[in-house]
Amino acid sequence: MFELLGAASLPEISLPAAANLLGLTERGAVSTFEVLERASLIEQHVPGRWRMHDLIQLYAAQQARKIQPTIHQEVALDRLVYFYLHSAHSADRVINPRRPPIEISSPGSSCRPLSFSDPVKARDWFGSELACLRSVQVLAVESGRCHRAAWQLTWAMDTYQYRQGYLHERIAAWRSALAAAQTEGDAVALIMVHRLFGHAYTRVGKHTKATTHLRQALNLAEEIADDFGQAQVHYTLTKAWEEKGETRRALEHAMSALRIFQNLNDATWEANALSMVGLYSARLGNHQEARTFCQKSLSLCRHNNERQGEAQALSNLGYVGELAAQPNEALSYYRQALDLFRILGHVYYEANSLDCLGRVSFSINDLGQARAAWEGALLIYQDQGRQADCDRIKRKLRELG
Repeated sequence: MFELLGAASLPEISLPAAANLLGLTERGAVSTFEVLERASLIEQHVPGRWRMHDLIQLYAAQQARKIQPTIHQEVALDRLVYFYLHSAHSADRVINPRRPPIEISSPGSSCRPLSFSDPVKARDWFGSELACLRSVQVLAVESGRCHRAAWQLTWAMDTYQYRQGYLHERIAAWRSALAAAQTEGDAVALIMVHRLFGHAYTRVGKHTKATTHLRQALNLAEEIADDFGQAQVHYTLTKAWEEKGETRRALEHAMSALRIFQNLNDATWEANALSMVGLYSARLGNHQEARTFCQKSLSLCRHNNERQGEAQALSNLGYVGELAAQPNEALSYYRQALDLFRILGHVYYEANSLDCLGRVSFSINDLGQARAAWEGALLIYQDQGRQADCDRIKRKLRELG
């Protein structure tokens, strides 16, 4: 058991994960940990989580390579990979239930993953397990046996990483996922991986890399006549061109996405596309038209209980009000969006909403509210490593004196 824990090479391990790795009940895993703890080979540094010293873990891994039968290690490590894949998939479905699902690989009868029904508990699990999830994703890639599980694990933890603002970590995960998907050769998987890899690059301002991956995704989707895939790529391209400041190109892709989603009768994605069309219409000065699109999006989201889309529509309506020189309307919508993003645990957009509130408050000379909002945004931007946003907010705060 000591050797298998070394072979897994996790920064720490929980009781359910250890039970799956070792092929034991949780009670059996606890008994094993007690033996190892008495020998000072492992420690329970927080309740329910154990870790090894780096040198001890290295020695355990070396012993595993010398002593453990290869098939024994492979079976144990595969159980660990599928435990994390299915647990993460269950957690993601709770925190982002409207996300188009994927069909994940079977866990096998000996794997006992966790299941979630409470979004708060799901987010807490991701928070405690994220470092292990990243390690297991690398393990799945390097094993050479779990290519499909590797990109699916990246998909499963992507919502949480994006909402928490782990932007560079997302890029690393999708880079590994792309290598795994290319090995597997599944065209639909490659469309999805290129699209989300492109989105990850968009969020760190790497426009050329983002559009390269998004064009590859769009070409693949067109080749296999995947209408839904094409629409999703057009939708993601709007964000790439938005970051570049190319509003008209962003609007063209938003309109293309909207037409396809409407033809597919996909109300959730139609609402998302309506919101984006409204956003770019506002930037081009068509404020009333923009408001109409965003209000249609808001109505659809509320009808379908699509809370993330609702938050985004509220934020875009705030932006329309801001551009239309209606600050009170803008503040009302931005505050509603902020409240909803906080409920969803979407810290990335929480920071953006605070930033917007600061901007509008400053415009009406409510300097105290502007400072409070910008200071809140700055703390999150710093945590997320969004340096350009940090520098911009610091300049704003200096203007306030």
